[in-house]
Amino acid sequence: MTQYMGIDWLAVCITFPAIYLLSRKSRKGFLLMVAGNLCWALIGYLAESYAMTAANLCFLIMNLHAYASWAHGDPRPLRTAPANRPSLHDNRQSPV
Repeated sequence: MTQYMGIDWLAVCITFPAIYLLSRKSRKGFLLMVAGNLCWALIGYLAESYAMTAANLCFLIMNLHAYASWAHGDPRPLRTAPANRPSLHDNRQSPV
């Protein structure tokens, strides 16, 4: 029961508020997610799951990159579909 010394519960308690903050477009969510990634990576190491450890270290790097990009106002816009291409949610039928 104490195999992960409560780090697993700490990781859960950090990750869910981080996801909530990110959904509310709060930059602080990235920092919480970094803390969660560190906890999950440690759990992966303790469980000898090196794939879990590697994945969470990669997620950590991506969260730090996102945090830094948000801070500097990354000028690259999100890619959107061209205006003349129908969207998946377009109910209009194209003429056949």
